[in-house]
Amino acid sequence: GAKIMKDLGLIPAEYTVLVTGTVQEEDCDGLCWQYIYQEDKIKPEFVVITEPTDGNIYRGQRGRMEIRVEVRGVSCHGSAPERGDNAIYKMADIILELRDLNERLHYDPFLGKGTLAVSELFSGSPSRCAVADMAAVSIDRRLTDGETWQGALEEIRALPSVKKYNAEVTMYPYDRPSWTGLVY
Repeated sequence: GAKIMKDLGLIPAEYTVLVTGTVQEEDCDGLCWQYIYQEDKIKPEFVVITEPTDGNIYRGQRGRMEIRVEVRGVSCHGSAPERGDNAIYKMADIILELRDLNERLHYDPFLGKGTLAVSELFSGSPSRCAVADMAAVSIDRRLTDGETWQGALEEIRALPSVKKYNAEVTMYPYDRPSWTGLVY
């Protein structure tokens, strides 16, 4: 598309059009753009991303972050669950509050609403006949204009069940090497 625009004289002289082929998009959205922005010092006015959209043009304004919420419990034998502290039950309360938080997220009149989706659920236990001593969820959080990653974490940390159960709210680390071996 950029070549056609250039050949047809559609790019004014005062503008630069860059075409990039980026990596690790499925693994860690935004990491390649973070590198381009911080290391190459390229600060575009806008970006056109060629995701499949049935040939239509859409606004892809929302930033994305992956959040982990983890809560601890105390394991015991499943025949006497009252002796333990089931982390899965704690997480059930947190999940319901996360669902409700999604309904209250910021709405930008032009760009739309931020969203939050619980996308994975994990638990840990010494065995299938024991009370879980750990439960965690992954959250796919989409940010809209006016939201920040810090604010998104704080919204979750402020939930009553997150406070009550002393849950840990973190962003996932990402340190897998790219095809060149670079870890960024």
